[in-house]
Amino acid sequence: MSLLGTIAGGVGVSTTIQLTYLPQYLGFFVALNPTSIRINVLGDGVTMDLDTAGIVQMNGFETVGLQATQVVLPLADGLVKGKNVEITIVNNGVPAFNIHGWSKLPARNYFIYQRQTILANSGVDFGKFALLAITAPGATDIFNLTYRSGIVEANATLNEIQFDVSYFQNNVGVFLINNLDQILKTVNIIPAAQRIAYLMKFEPVGNIDNAPITRTQ
Repeated sequence: MSLLGTIAGGVGVSTTIQLTYLPQYLGFFVALNPTSIRINVLGDGVTMDLDTAGIVQMNGFETVGLQATQVVLPLADGLVKGKNVEITIVNNGVPAFNIHGWSKLPARNYFIYQRQTILANSGVDFGKFALLAITAPGATDIFNLTYRSGIVEANATLNEIQFDVSYFQNNVGVFLINNLDQILKTVNIIPAAQRIAYLMKFEPVGNIDNAPITRTQ
């Protein structure tokens, strides 16, 4: 594990840390999540663009025993060497804190984190994603899950999706659909009000496609 740098304290204070590689994981301890984290791999593209809500949703997926003030965000499926990387973090009003990076394997894929707005009653299909999170979903939002096996779970409830979350992580206070093993073909969402979706997908190193991964019905 390596100390990547220190994020300066203060509300709205931005710190950019430059690296010549992208670690597999990014981690830190902080009392209040940053306002934003943006990671740009120069020449390849942006691999992470998350605000506070997105950090909360994506923090520690498939992690058991995450501490209350701990943030762990996988950045790739291994170490990406020979890349100029800029990690920009905007502080949300806490004292200065350190960020760390570590790797266990060589990388084949980046983990691309994106956010998208879903308009009320719009009906949007999400496909080719690994993780899908929705902030503050409502009881009258409609979720239709189509699996590659042909099984369709129509009108899935929030409770049913939370049951599934409990199978792979302790943090069940988030609304997160896990498709890391790619068994889902599409997830159709018809929200009763405007929602923000946070997505993670895989992209081969050196071939980032930052295009949205939804299609409107």
